[in-house]
Amino acid sequence: MMIKPSKPGRANRIEEQIQRDLATMIPKELSDKRIGLVTITGVKITPDYAHATVYFTSI
Repeated sequence: MMIKPSKPGRANRIEEQIQRDLATMIPKELSDKRIGLVTITGVKITPDYAHATVYFTSI
């Protein structure tokens, strides 16, 4: 019996791309020195690709 992946490959690729893009944009766009280090830990998108939930940590 084959186990189906939880998400199609396209959804995973889109989540990974959003995560990479945010990881490069945040240090460039944030000028507030109080924020410190921000790490994007995950991204989940809705089945219709309309919304994304971004998980992050900050030091």
